[in-house]
Amino acid sequence: MQRNKLLLVFVSLIVLIGLAGCSTPQEKAQKFYDKGMTLLDTDPGKAKLEFQNALQMKKDMTEAIYGLALVAEKQSEWKTCYALLNQVLDAQPKHVDAIIKIGQLFLAAGELEKAKERANYASQISPENAGVLLLNASIALKENDLKSAIAKANQVLQKDNRNADAYLLLASASNTQKNIPEALGFLEKGLAINQKNLALQLFKISLLSQSGQKDQAEKTYQQVVEMYPAEMSLREKFAEFLLQSGKKEAAEQQLRYLVDNNPKELAPKLNLVKFLLQVKGPKEGRAEFEKMVKLNPNDYDLSFSLVELYESQQDNSASEALLNHIVTTAGSNNDGLKAKTKVATKLLQQNQNEQAKKLIGEVLAQDKGFTDALILKSAIAINDAQYDAAILDLRSVLKDKPNSAQALFLLAKAYEQTGSTSLAEESYTKALDVSKFSPTFAIPYVQSLMNDKKLDRAEKVLQEVIRKYPNNIAVTKLLVDLKLETGDVDGAQKIANSIKNASNSNLSDLIEGAVSIRKNDFATSLAAFQRAYQKSPNDMQAVNAIVKIHLNRKNFNEAQTFLESVVAANPANYQARILLAEVYDQAGNRSKAFETFESIIVSAPKEPAAYQQYAVANIRAKDINKAKEIIEKGLVVIPNNYDLEMALAEVYQYQKAYTEALGVYEKLLKINPSSLIAVNNYVSIVSDYVSDAATIERAYTLAQPLKNSQVPQFLDTAGWISYRAGKYDEAIQQLELAVAKSPNDGATYYHLGK
Repeated sequence: MQRNKLLLVFVSLIVLIGLAGCSTPQEKAQKFYDKGMTLLDTDPGKAKLEFQNALQMKKDMTEAIYGLALVAEKQSEWKTCYALLNQVLDAQPKHVDAIIKIGQLFLAAGELEKAKERANYASQISPENAGVLLLNASIALKENDLKSAIAKANQVLQKDNRNADAYLLLASASNTQKNIPEALGFLEKGLAINQKNLALQLFKISLLSQSGQKDQAEKTYQQVVEMYPAEMSLREKFAEFLLQSGKKEAAEQQLRYLVDNNPKELAPKLNLVKFLLQVKGPKEGRAEFEKMVKLNPNDYDLSFSLVELYESQQDNSASEALLNHIVTTAGSNNDGLKAKTKVATKLLQQNQNEQAKKLIGEVLAQDKGFTDALILKSAIAINDAQYDAAILDLRSVLKDKPNSAQALFLLAKAYEQTGSTSLAEESYTKALDVSKFSPTFAIPYVQSLMNDKKLDRAEKVLQEVIRKYPNNIAVTKLLVDLKLETGDVDGAQKIANSIKNASNSNLSDLIEGAVSIRKNDFATSLAAFQRAYQKSPNDMQAVNAIVKIHLNRKNFNEAQTFLESVVAANPANYQARILLAEVYDQAGNRSKAFETFESIIVSAPKEPAAYQQYAVANIRAKDINKAKEIIEKGLVVIPNNYDLEMALAEVYQYQKAYTEALGVYEKLLKINPSSLIAVNNYVSIVSDYVSDAATIERAYTLAQPLKNSQVPQFLDTAGWISYRAGKYDEAIQQLELAVAKSPNDGATYYHLGK
């Protein structure tokens, strides 16, 4: 009997224990959420996992979504934070904390009115909420209403004297009044509440630095990084601080600590290399990078980054060797295919199109959807004027990767070439949007707009790009060019003034020189270009501008003397040497010019411009045969060079050897089928000198891309070949467009009159 009783008690205990262990999904979710909140300040990454686990248990747990928003805030992922906060408000429109956070995001982004809207809404829901009061205080501080800001912060402290955020706001107000000691006092009060409050600590470091207490700032920074050992970005900022303080070795130690303690992370390695390149020079930075790659042979992301360094140092042999090594070791996996595609890209840059196509074919045979290879294949198709094939491949890429800026940009180019203007514009706009107006895509697009005289659209795009990339020199130059083209001289000067003290480049002086030319103030212009040259002696834009001013004023001696000094300073500046030879020729010193061209060809036999300009000088001297001989000599050394082949075709035209010229243009169109100049010249010769119907029909087909051009000469050629092909309505349409764009061109009027 006693035994049965014990058994019953034991069974009861098992049942009770079992019941205790069977938590509901809601209870499990709450445990995950609570753990996430305890980890939020010390380890946001782990906190994120806990909040995600909570949502696995309870998908509609709003507080867990809000927790993820707090993690995103701590990790500076502002778009993600904003999206998550809106998700919270979709579920709970009166979630005050989420409303406050969105208001803070708008305030940080400078969207003051939107921040006020959120603050007013939060005030209606919970007017005495500390977060609401502090948001309103922050807005008041932004509007320089210090009295209101301080009053609201103190109102919070009266209710809760342990509110660290209120002390942060009071410190900000004191700093605005240039009272750093008082600001530091408020920060210390906040830190007494929570020593690990990162915002307070970083503000303290900033104020200590401002007030000249560098040692104390460094000591505080060291303490903070020790509080947050897992925060890589914090230690990176500490390294920057040390570097700015002149403590290079200490900065390097911090960066090496990150590499040693995060062996699988790429970013710390790249940051260390960037530091070494900047501080110790290209040789040391490269050596460290190569050492890293040797120690991590299977880290192909690291190897690809080293390839980028080689390319930036213009060491093509090293980059090709490493890419081929990756191809060999990685085989047919994604890294191997990526490397093979990059090798194909290099081959294209070297005009080895067939070898490049072969490699791309091999990649696509292993993975028919490999994005990089499809994009490269599409680029080749566009270059070969196979626009429909390119469009099909690019659409395939965009199905899998709808936000591929490169694919969108190429698709826009393909549409543009087929005359689908609205589709091209739509794709260009998407490419800019997904790339966040990256200069890589914006610059060629704007150049295309400028060529088509769509200047208003070009300026709007450039203004957006420069807002996001204010220090990009190429973008700034392009905006200045646009200002000058539209006659906005004052706008160009304003840009020059704005960057005068903000850049180490010579751009401000170049702009001032260009603006002064527009004002016919050649003395000021020359002085500005001379300053630009002194700052950047190898910048040919400054050199060309100085020479042009001298030549326009017939000051040949000054131009020669200046260029001779440029060449003496840098004998390897072949552009300057070619320009000097041209100046000798224009000044009537032909023997000196020819002697200079010959010396350039001897010292730089693969410099195509030397052969080209030497030939031009001989054409000017009426020695066409000598010009042809020079170009042919260049083509022996640099076979299939596009510029030299084009020059040879033009020489044949001078000699009225039209059959030979057509042969060269045929060759050029095989090298680059999308070259509108080669198409125009070929079609022009056929329309004027060929009577064979089949050749005329082929030329008419080749001329179709010319119809989409804004260049009047191209439109004239398209119209004239349409006439020769018997397409009279098309001919009239194209020739009328050409006349409208170039009303003073007699040849176009003649063609239209026919």
